[in-house]
Amino acid sequence: MREWVLGNVNTYWRAWIARQRTLVGRGTMLLPEWAIGWGVLGISRMHYTLTTGEVTSKTGAGEHALATFDDRWAPIVSEALRLRRGEGSQPEAYRRRPLVRRRDALDFMAHVVDEAAALAGTA
Repeated sequence: MREWVLGNVNTYWRAWIARQRTLVGRGTMLLPEWAIGWGVLGISRMHYTLTTGEVTSKTGAGEHALATFDDRWAPIVSEALRLRRGEGSQPEAYRRRPLVRRRDALDFMAHVVDEAAALAGTA
């Protein structure tokens, strides 16, 4: 399973993040809510599997990310969990700042991809 996850992270996720960084146009620049939750929690799920050998839910992966990664990433992980759970309004950090939320999500995902590569000794 570890080999499959590493392959998935290094091909699918790395390419998806790169595409999101290069797309232009108003709609694509905003990175829709589904993509924030799906991407931040999805890549966190891959990291969880790499570090534990187990599989977890996206919510469990978000909780793992909050406990594992630097506090710098807590706002975007918390935002992804909020979206996943369908809870309340956006935190102030992202209210009326969709490009900041987009940047934070893509930066976090890229960071986790790099962490996965480091875990595999391919960084």
